[in-house]
Amino acid sequence: MKLEKRFQSRNSTQASEGVISGYAAVYDSPSLPLPGGRRGQFVERIAPGAFDKSLEEKRSVKLFFGHNDRDLPLASSPGTLQLESDGKGLRFSADIADTTQGRDVMTLMERGDLGGEGSVSFGFQVVQDEWNEARTTRTLKEVRLYEVSIVSEAAYPATASNLRHSPGVKARKLQLSRARLGLIK
Repeated sequence: MKLEKRFQSRNSTQASEGVISGYAAVYDSPSLPLPGGRRGQFVERIAPGAFDKSLEEKRSVKLFFGHNDRDLPLASSPGTLQLESDGKGLRFSADIADTTQGRDVMTLMERGDLGGEGSVSFGFQVVQDEWNEARTTRTLKEVRLYEVSIVSEAAYPATASNLRHSPGVKARKLQLSRARLGLIK
């Protein structure tokens, strides 16, 4: 089976205390046009519960930046990445690793450089799908989830992530900024 990736954005992804949370997928929300189908492109929707069986299998799912699985993951389930399917979609919360890439991603999200609130994508294999007669709309009925990614552009405009920082993180960033400016000796 082929691994597919879908990008999502602007659905209130939050980051704080080194935690990024939001929705990697929103049910019944249309994607942007994707390549394929009879007319060269199609729109995709995710049926409620499409991730349920995959989540029940409790397989390890990683959080990456830009689907780059050559890099170390920013978080992984079940320890630092929590995933759940609720009435809205696939919700996630990730305790981001305190690594150079982790700090870079947090900074880019904080500045709004990753699609506003932060765009999110997911990598999956189709287990069951359904096409309309014209093959212009595909509904994902069941998928096997492999990864979630923070990305700069998303295929599903309805999803996003947010960043949260603890007071200690903010104080340390302020101290580092002052040190760079020569205000602290």
